[in-house]
Amino acid sequence: MERPVREDDGVVTCFRDGRVTLRSRRRTTGYTESLKEIGYQGIRRGDLVIHAMDAFAGAVGVAEDDGKSTPVYAACVPRSDVSPRYYAHLIRRLALTGWIQANARGVRERSTDYRWASFAEERLPVPPPQDQEAIVTYLAHANQRINRAIRTKRRLIGLLRERQQAVIVELVLRGTNASAPLVDTGNRFIGKIPEGWAIRRFSQVVTPVQRIGHADEDLLSVYLGRGVIRYAEGGKRVHAPSLDLSAYQLVKPGDLVMNNQQAWRGSVGVSSRRGIVSPAYVVGELTQAIDPDYARYLLAARPMIDQYVVASKGVGDIQRSIYWPYLKTSVVPIPPVDEQREIAGRIDSEVSATSEPIRRIEREIDLLVEFGDRLTADVVTGQVDVRSIAARLPPIDLTDMFAASVGANQAEDDEPTDETFMEDG
Repeated sequence: MERPVREDDGVVTCFRDGRVTLRSRRRTTGYTESLKEIGYQGIRRGDLVIHAMDAFAGAVGVAEDDGKSTPVYAACVPRSDVSPRYYAHLIRRLALTGWIQANARGVRERSTDYRWASFAEERLPVPPPQDQEAIVTYLAHANQRINRAIRTKRRLIGLLRERQQAVIVELVLRGTNASAPLVDTGNRFIGKIPEGWAIRRFSQVVTPVQRIGHADEDLLSVYLGRGVIRYAEGGKRVHAPSLDLSAYQLVKPGDLVMNNQQAWRGSVGVSSRRGIVSPAYVVGELTQAIDPDYARYLLAARPMIDQYVVASKGVGDIQRSIYWPYLKTSVVPIPPVDEQREIAGRIDSEVSATSEPIRRIEREIDLLVEFGDRLTADVVTGQVDVRSIAARLPPIDLTDMFAASVGANQAEDDEPTDETFMEDG
């Protein structure tokens, strides 16, 4: 479809989790904004929307709202009595198996170019309309329950991480001696610290460095909550072999590494390995005043992150650049080095008690996602017949039917009372 844009249309985004909805329903910042909406098109509720650049990663779904979108989307309506939701499921499944990426053109990292002219010629199965609707109904119920289970587990992980952070903050600011007298630092983020501890400026414990690395070194990155890890361990991101690494910075074990635009959110870590990082990162050597293990906890703790927020400047809530002239004046509490090591050891012990449950729950989430993918694949391709089960299922809100990876801002659904969709395993 090629529709004109109406004056009151909001921007609709096709997300990688399969939702096609107004941006305002997910978040209001953090998007790439167009200065001029050249070629924008009208989107209508019920359209099958395919993102030409991101379809390979699952950005295919049925529009939940009227609005407008970038011209790189294909907005489609049925030619005959077929279900857009069935084809959204089918195309997402083909995308996640690599089918779209294998047939698309383009060399951009983490993107493809799969325009409608190419996609329209692909041959797809056409089940009878009543079978398509049965598949859609069944998967809507199944995905609703999978999504709910994942949300519950993610909330539990959040609570466990909050507990970890509470332990870390208490120890890095108060030490291991609960009866030690406290003195006020005068800093609203740090507050009171034990008597005998020193207060240093950030520039007195971290010295910025810029060392050019070698392309054959390990490529590292800083991940929120995980610190400095190998880029390849970061999850779904794929490193393009053609990426120019000539300006990348060398990181040595014990260096502080800060994501320049995400430090204010906590993307900070002390590296335990040698490698290279983006030239946009801040890399610093720790002085002898601070132990690397203590620094790993302190410099990523909330009282320090709050100071990074103050030291960061930007116009949005997602990417804000940190500036050394502001950062260098941040306040850092410094216990005696022996006590720093004692604190780090105590935190290691306390945090390990919840780290294993977190890893186990994360693995359970991965298994639920895998189960959802496998279930969808079997059902949309007819390998599992769900028609009799779907006939007994109640009506359901179909906007919760796609993603096993659900945004934290999505509303909770009412608990379903019918479990017959799981009868056949």
